[in-house]
Parts: sequence; C-alpha cells; structure tokens
Amino acid sequence: IRWQWLKFFMCCLEWNRIFSDTIQEQIMTDKTSKHIASKLKQFRLQKSLTQLELAEKASINSNYYAKIERGDVKPSVETYEKILKALGVKSSDVFPF
Repeated sequence: IRWQWLKFFMCCLEWNRIFSDTIQEQIMTDKTSKHIASKLKQFRLQKSLTQLELAEKASINSNYYAKIERGDVKPSVETYEKILKALGVKSSDVFPF
C-alpha cells in the first residue's frame, strides 16, 4: 500500500510540474500578446489611422484586426508582416524579443 501511495504522490508531483510550466508559459504568452497589441495601437494612433483604415491597408478583416489589437488572438507571422508593412514600422519596434 505504501508503494501505491508513493507512486500516486510522484505522479501528482509530475502533473503539478507540467501544469505549472503550462500556466507560466500561458502567462508569458499573454503578456507578450498584450505588449505587441499595445505597440500596434500606439503606432496606429501615431499614424492617425482607424482600425478599419489599417486593416484595409494590411488587407485583413477589420474585426480580426481589432481582436489582434486587444491581444485576444495570436495571428500568424504573415499577418503581423502585413500589419507592420501597413504601419511602416520594423518588427523590432513592436516585438519585445
């Protein structure tokens, strides 16, 4: 019986480690998404563009762009490339890495 408890305890420790890593990764990802979203909004406003105008310049859906700017979605690299070109900024101006 002690062996079974030990196996159960070890399994719980491993699950906790995996779960903690996943939560930490999600927090980091959300933090990065919010940072990028904030920078996109900052540059858009500096250019005096509406979300609709920028979305049209980038050839993406305006509702989808609004979600990107709120940090609600994680777009593809290609979508970021379109947005950055439409804004006329470098990736290093937006991405924190």
